[in-house]
Amino acid sequence: MNRRLAEYEEVAGYLKELWIDNESLIAMIGSISVILPTDFKKDLEPLVGQRVTVLRTDIPTQRYIVRVLSDEKMCYPLESGSLIQECIAGMT
Repeated sequence: MNRRLAEYEEVAGYLKELWIDNESLIAMIGSISVILPTDFKKDLEPLVGQRVTVLRTDIPTQRYIVRVLSDEKMCYPLESGSLIQECIAGMT
């Protein structure tokens, strides 16, 4: 069953797969399939196989925030500007 995150609900795990179903993007994160806006697909595709968190917010300009949980310190902004990607490696 696909799940739509409530405001300030977060899911974390390995981004295993992305697909479009009924005009929604479905992201398989760990064992949970999350419904996201379809325009996030091109931004999330490079993250397949990586450990991520997705947080839904009430911020009109940033409805979802994505963080990559990585051992590497390689960080880059997403093209669309609708998501924030940040690296938290090395943080204590």
